[in-house]
Amino acid sequence: MTTEFAGIEALITGLCDESRLLARKREWFVAIVCVLYYFGSLPAISYGGQYVIPFLDEYGVSLSVLFIVTCEMVAVCWFYGIDRFSNDIKTMLGFYPGLYWRICWMMCPIFISVIFIMTVWHASLAPMQLPGYTFPTWSVGLGWFLRLLSVLSVPLFALYMLSYAKGTLAETFTSILPETLYDDLVIDCEEDDSIKDVNDDDDKLWEEEMRKSRNVKGSIRSSDFEVSEEMVGRAAAFYTSAEKGSGSLSCVQKISLH
Repeated sequence: MTTEFAGIEALITGLCDESRLLARKREWFVAIVCVLYYFGSLPAISYGGQYVIPFLDEYGVSLSVLFIVTCEMVAVCWFYGIDRFSNDIKTMLGFYPGLYWRICWMMCPIFISVIFIMTVWHASLAPMQLPGYTFPTWSVGLGWFLRLLSVLSVPLFALYMLSYAKGTLAETFTSILPETLYDDLVIDCEEDDSIKDVNDDDDKLWEEEMRKSRNVKGSIRSSDFEVSEEMVGRAAAFYTSAEKGSGSLSCVQKISLH
């Protein structure tokens, strides 16, 4: 059950992130997806389910998963780069991956690609056979259609993104190289004088208020945490002045809005 929840949530979240209409009607979209999953699973629990499940397991999982994993490994390890990936792990976990793991990650796309090629090479075009039963000839075409249905999603989406990319085809391919992948994300964040003045004034005011609050004796008692009127007045003055300057956005705020 937990695997089903994760798989359905991944599908729903991905589509909702791409479509504002689906995001606004998320409840209805979830209901429709679950109903489709329900009726699509009914053949697996019928009398013919003993043939449906092995057929789907053979044609709908093995080759498709290998291809998608190969694309993921190539994209992360070679295009995104091991250095960036390791820095992300350090940010999340607090430590940098060792040399052994980085070497394994660099070699993984090669090994997985070899496994995928060998799987395609040895894939049989003959009808699938079970003990006491041989699938009809047309099942081979249906099985390869199921395989291509998930495999083609990767190159088709890549072509879709390339069609909307700016520049020539050569410039588009060059832009995805590790050295230039994030050049378009570098934003000139030089603040103008007015924003600098507001930020400097806020910093000075904050430091002054903190210094004054430390000099106030008896303003807070550990017994009942009573706050003096003097500190309340100073805090109100500080937040009022900060609110006046909130109309100017900092560099980080500008980037987050975009």
